Amino acid sequence: MRQQSILIMSVAFFLYLTFATAQVSTDWRKRYGPPEAERFIVRDGIVMTVSYSGEGRTCKAVIEPIKPQPPAEFKDLLKEIIPLSDRGKEINSLGLSTGYSTGIGTTSYERVNIALMTTGHGTIKDIESATISWKGVQCRYGDQEKHK
Repeated sequence: MRQQSILIMSVAFFLYLTFATAQVSTDWRKRYGPPEAERFIVRDGIVMTVSYSGEGRTCKAVIEPIKPQPPAEFKDLLKEIIPLSDRGKEINSLGLSTGYSTGIGTTSYERVNIALMTTGHGTIKDIESATISWKGVQCRYGDQEKHK
């Protein structure tokens, strides 16, 4: 009976330590303030990392599928994340290709820039990732500035 009580108390103490030491989101925010960026699962197999300005406004979103996505499906996802009405009028578009299997395309709108990384052969290339940058919103930590 005594051995069973010791075993139960040991298991209970172990569980207490396991759950008591696990950090949660609010612990990190209390210690370090609001996050510079957050990650969201926007679809099965597609994550989006959103970065913020010092005021908490969205400055950049990077969308990364686990595997390259067909252009039509990916563009529908982009319309969900940043609807055409939120982008403003299209200003210009530019695409570059290595001649092999990778390329980059960027489209500038009144309020955002959208850059697409592509992969594949021929004229139709799948989308590897996209970066949406909001104009006039400076990220809390710029791309060139690293934590010191």
